[in-house]
Amino acid sequence: MARSLFPDPLELLREGVNRFEAGVNALAQRKLANSTEAARTLHKVARASVGVRQLADRSLAGVLALLELPSRSEVAALAAAVQRVEDKLDMLLPASARSAAHAPRPARTRRPPAPAEPLKPPAHLESPKPLRATAAAAMREPSKKPAAKRARRSTTR
Repeated sequence: MARSLFPDPLELLREGVNRFEAGVNALAQRKLANSTEAARTLHKVARASVGVRQLADRSLAGVLALLELPSRSEVAALAAAVQRVEDKLDMLLPASARSAAHAPRPARTRRPPAPAEPLKPPAHLESPKPLRATAAAAMREPSKKPAAKRARRSTTR
């Protein structure tokens, strides 16, 4: 494949990132090799990270309790309880209905289910009359609507 006159900017970026990663990896390998100090520092950072996560989880649980909203674990426990109840109800069904009960259930979403078959046009649209015939019929038979409108206008004034 022939090379372009202009270099590909994404290829240049990819090459630069690869060189940077290789340099950082080499530096980290030299500094961290057989170093207990680095291991202690990494342990402290990991412990601090876990502590911050626990603090954030407790704070979020407190906010959710103030707002009277369920936490993620409470929602998961509720979903498991509902599933157990559904399973027990399925066990109460007769054997013939039980096989139908294992059919896939519709998704629990707010969107309405998609129509099973395409919608048919109304009967009056299935075989439309030619436009000329309709216009000609309208020209032959004068409409009574305009006269009725005129009569209403004159009485309201």
